[in-house]
Amino acid sequence: MIVQKLRGTPQRDISKNSDSKEGRKPFGTRPGEQEIIDRIVALRIEGLAFDTIAEMVTAENKSARAGPWHPTTIQRILARHHRLCD
Repeated sequence: MIVQKLRGTPQRDISKNSDSKEGRKPFGTRPGEQEIIDRIVALRIEGLAFDTIAEMVTAENKSARAGPWHPTTIQRILARHHRLCD
């Protein structure tokens, strides 16, 4: 087991120095997530508040990765993808 850990060390060092990034990908990179983002944008364009959008998207069974949608999540998605937060 120790040998396996030591063999992995050079690979981790290479990945730290490379331009590749590991970790959780932002929402919208997986299949089907872009249509949810489009729905969120459409609701925001209609002038709805973040909490209302979160409730509606949750009610439409467009689930977030970890359960129901929260207004802060909606705000961050819009800020990251479309700059429609104001």
